[in-house]
Amino acid sequence: EMLQELGAGSESDFASFLQQLSGVDLRSHPLMWDDEEVQWVKASPDTYEEVMRERALADERIAEMMPKMLAQTASADVSAEGLRERLRWALCLAEAYGVELEGDGEKIMALCPLLAEIRNTSKAKAANVAFRAGPDALSLVAVRRLRPGQELLQNSAPEASNSWLLAHLGIVPGAELPGVPADLDLIDMNANCGGTIAVPPLTAADFPSRDHMAEKLALLSQYAGVELAAPRLPDLPVSKVGFRLPDEAIGVGRLLPTARFLCSDVRANPAEVQERLAIQFVRFFQHCQLEGGLPPTDLVRSARARGEEQMPEVGYTVDLEMTARRLVAKWCSESVVKLNEAVNAVSTATGLPTGSAEGVIMVGPGQTVMAHFKARRSNGSLGKSRQPRQARVISVEPEAGTVRLEFVANNRRHEVPSSWVVEAQAIPVAGLLSSGISPERLARARLAITLLRTERAVLARMMTTLLESAVAIEELDKLASSFSKTGDEENAKKCLDKIQEFLAQEMFVLDEETAALQPLSLKQLLVDENDGEIVPRWSLPPVTSGFGPTVELGEASP
Repeated sequence: EMLQELGAGSESDFASFLQQLSGVDLRSHPLMWDDEEVQWVKASPDTYEEVMRERALADERIAEMMPKMLAQTASADVSAEGLRERLRWALCLAEAYGVELEGDGEKIMALCPLLAEIRNTSKAKAANVAFRAGPDALSLVAVRRLRPGQELLQNSAPEASNSWLLAHLGIVPGAELPGVPADLDLIDMNANCGGTIAVPPLTAADFPSRDHMAEKLALLSQYAGVELAAPRLPDLPVSKVGFRLPDEAIGVGRLLPTARFLCSDVRANPAEVQERLAIQFVRFFQHCQLEGGLPPTDLVRSARARGEEQMPEVGYTVDLEMTARRLVAKWCSESVVKLNEAVNAVSTATGLPTGSAEGVIMVGPGQTVMAHFKARRSNGSLGKSRQPRQARVISVEPEAGTVRLEFVANNRRHEVPSSWVVEAQAIPVAGLLSSGISPERLARARLAITLLRTERAVLARMMTTLLESAVAIEELDKLASSFSKTGDEENAKKCLDKIQEFLAQEMFVLDEETAALQPLSLKQLLVDENDGEIVPRWSLPPVTSGFGPTVELGEASP
């Protein structure tokens, strides 16, 4: 209908509104990307799956509408390819700016005046207006005090992930900023940002027979919905070949239970292996609320026959917990490497800067940059300017952490901290300038790089946290062993209680209230603020009996 009204031109009842819509720039939306550009985000499994799904749906809609549109435009000078592109643009506009309204028991998708003029932002604090639907109208209201000339921004999907924001709205938190944000800033820009750990397929024959890896992989496939056995079908959903963070790492998530199960030792007679594996699976996954349920075991059957619902208790060693966490950290590391390679590939193809963890860009003499300058304040002192300006790099002082710049607007030279450089024109790559990089391709590359960097930052943070928690658990285990050797079993038990308490807290399903109560890491729970040493905090309340994993004292691995 929108294309028909556009074809009517000035005779359409919506002529002025349609003129406004026709000026909306949607060239950076993933529905407009070419096949090579879509491959940029393949290192982010969740994003790639979401983008490919939306592109497939768009292709289906276009195929459905083409015969009708061709018949209606038979007399017009419009090629089939041109009409297909117009349909893709219309679908993209509806996806990015359409609103779903309810009336008379049915739902309709509508485009409303001003809606496409209010740019989407993924930052909740940056939004200053919002659309509110009433029975008879859609109203635009201010949610913050506005200044004359200030750009209006809306946050149309406050709870959406980065993958959803890119695939549906064509935005990524941080991509709209003038510089290159630090990793921590990228994480803070969207509370719902996450990452996906893609676990490589495992070949059971590569493991010792005593690990019973084939049986473990079969149980994970049947009950946990995780397909880790090689060979693996290439088109499996992300949820079956990887783990989405942070959801899968806490609460009822499957990430750590899967690692614990894979690393667990199976000591049983051949006839009892399957029963023992089932018991261990139940013990590690009993809190996960799996769609496939839990494997039946003779112990569970007999307990239920007696009217008992308690699952069998299977203790595991501290050594197993440390091994499982280091395995997950290894998975994170492998995903980080792939994301880093993808960021470098996009940068090489387009010349955009890759950025760094601190957000500081490495520059050299002769490069053109955007940087803050020394501005005089009202009290006469010099400080960082509010807005960056274009400048040319004169020299770099790595030891001092400064860069000397000549600003283009007034030819003045300033020596400023390297962190004041927020954007740098990349050093030309051979053949890049002659290839004619278009503005829309650069905009798409910026979206891709920002998304990949954000996911890389999340996974790197997860990897660091897992390794730190493994070290802290090992230190507590050694402390417990030293107490046991001196006969101080009371303090040895308290050390293990601290480990159990931390593991139990990881099993909370986080909401706004419980998230505020959780320690950021095991170190935060156990480190003494006075001297920084890891010591038990005996004043903490005891763990409720039966809650959380049962941890047994085990010897550290060599």
